[in-house]
Amino acid sequence: MRKMRIGALLFGFLFLLGAGGVFAARVLHIKAKPFIVDPTEAGIVSAAWVAQQGLPDRGKSNHALYLAKDGETVVDAKAGARIMGAAGLVFDPAAFVIGFDFRNDGWSSAKSPRFEVTLAEDPATTFYFGAAAGTQTAVNADWTKVSFTAAQATDVDGNALAMPTTGTINSIIIVFDEGTDATGGTGTPGFA
Repeated sequence: MRKMRIGALLFGFLFLLGAGGVFAARVLHIKAKPFIVDPTEAGIVSAAWVAQQGLPDRGKSNHALYLAKDGETVVDAKAGARIMGAAGLVFDPAAFVIGFDFRNDGWSSAKSPRFEVTLAEDPATTFYFGAAAGTQTAVNADWTKVSFTAAQATDVDGNALAMPTTGTINSIIIVFDEGTDATGGTGTPGFA
């Protein structure tokens, strides 16, 4: 088992906001479930919840989502988290806000970490929300909150991509796939 580097891309808090009672009632049941995709078995990606590394939480365990890619970006491997409980939520672009808090020493670029959102009406289209492209607000000296509206959605190449006027969330995942050789961002490449 590989030793995890603590001091990596750590997410302290995930939030989704929307209009309507159904969305508000279900938002309390949303959880981020870590995953890795490593088809070549390179062994360079990690995804896990770690205690006492995040911002204060309700359970006083201060969990943070650790995502890392300890190798070159070109290697086909990624770490992430599936946002469980988001499927089926009604999408309203006027009220859509999605985001997370990240530690400032972790990597942040236009492409990684990012949200990937699909809607049930067109699951073949993915809407991307890269950390550096969101609205960033300092939480404290060590953490930054990044949030996105529907108007900040892009395609895989970073070009603006208009979201539809209505729909149903099919899936939301967080993806971290830029490695230790990444450039064009802030923080330390290889982890968030």
